[in-house]
Amino acid sequence: MTDTHEHLDDLRDAAKGVVASHLAVDAHPDQSLDRALWDELETLGFIGLCAPESVGGSDGDLLDAATVLTELTTARIPYAEAAFLAAPALAEAGLKLPTGPFTAGWAELTVDGDDVSGQVQRVAYARDCASLVLLGTGAAPTLYVIDLTAAGVSITNGENLAGEPRDTVSLEQVTPIASAQLGEAAVLNWELRGALSRSVASAGVAAAIVDQTVQYVSERVQFGRALIKFQVVQHSVARMAADAAAMQVAATSATLAMLEDPSTAEPMVAMAKGETAILSRPVSAAAHQAHGAIGFTQEHVLGALTARLWAWRDEFGNERYWHQCLGEQARGQDLWQLITGQK
Repeated sequence: MTDTHEHLDDLRDAAKGVVASHLAVDAHPDQSLDRALWDELETLGFIGLCAPESVGGSDGDLLDAATVLTELTTARIPYAEAAFLAAPALAEAGLKLPTGPFTAGWAELTVDGDDVSGQVQRVAYARDCASLVLLGTGAAPTLYVIDLTAAGVSITNGENLAGEPRDTVSLEQVTPIASAQLGEAAVLNWELRGALSRSVASAGVAAAIVDQTVQYVSERVQFGRALIKFQVVQHSVARMAADAAAMQVAATSATLAMLEDPSTAEPMVAMAKGETAILSRPVSAAAHQAHGAIGFTQEHVLGALTARLWAWRDEFGNERYWHQCLGEQARGQDLWQLITGQK
């Protein structure tokens, strides 16, 4: 794996350089899609990392996409939906990646000939996207590409706890641009990739919170010395950094499991989503405690980071949901084999 992905450091540096001027500088919500950032990432081939060149992708994989997503933190684009959900599904279906900004969603639909109807909940940035890659669930999972400007499409604006757009897309007798039937594992794989994307994104934000907190306590002087000189602050920051590192390890392990074999990756993804959701609380609490009152103001960037941790812990299943999934998988199995992967 190291030899295969020795380019990841270069990819990370490139993503960091591109996104540097596009991240939030305060906690004021901005719900507009950052089209300039989307276009730049699309030009670099980062949007289609999880799809082959034959459908307009870049012939990368989930680990490549995770490396980019980790650096995006407060970026205002539906990268997780496009790269983790839409691109792999389009690749499986043999459909071309849409041009312009696109997002992804899933819903149970009513099919009437070539037309589809239904309501898709909590679609990221639907209001500013040109296309929706939609997984129709049911006995025969089907992937649709929907023109969001087509007749019969209406969008109701919504948002998550962090103020990020999570819109409702209503379809009334809409003819898709393209469609293709998928395998029976498509719905589970979609859910797993969604949960994985939020685990990876949360780990990236947690790392950014640690960096922000270390910078603040190193600069803030109280009682004649920097806050970082106080042992209790050092302990708090060290614990926060350890929690953030645990989130990163869990997310990376789940990414590698999905890369190796999605059919056996559910326990790793479930553990990663549960772990990152649980650790979001102590990481956020320690950061706000270290910053004091200024960290709660909209003029400071900390709130933009911690609010995303709180919002993402519920998206694609919270810790209770995934821990219940783990319990169901463990029922009747050898627990040691389940934990270690040994036969």
